[in-house]
Amino acid sequence: MWLGIRTDNELVFTGRDGKGIWPQRITARFRELSDELGLPRIGVHGLQHSAATWMISQGWDAKLVAQRLGHANVSITLGLYTHVFPAHDRAVVDAFATALSSSCARRRDQTVTKAGEDGA
Repeated sequence: MWLGIRTDNELVFTGRDGKGIWPQRITARFRELSDELGLPRIGVHGLQHSAATWMISQGWDAKLVAQRLGHANVSITLGLYTHVFPAHDRAVVDAFATALSSSCARRRDQTVTKAGEDGA
């Protein structure tokens, strides 16, 4: 991909000739690079999971993420990658509770004001 080579077979990793590379060769080189850089060992496929998780955590549109990953529909993407964000779940619950509380307070204030205006 970096070389700009595009193949009709839709392979991700190809040689300069556009033909496929033996998967173990990619895995071995990736492992070497990870070790050299002091990165944790994950499989090459783990890069897809890392990228998807990062994109979703940054607020990218789920439909776009699904398209980038080649998923048939968004529900696959959301089912696979959103479980890793319990803090986001908590933030949503807290935000909803705050909004609900504010809405109730405004409604209560309006009700008291209207009651006072009617002389009740």
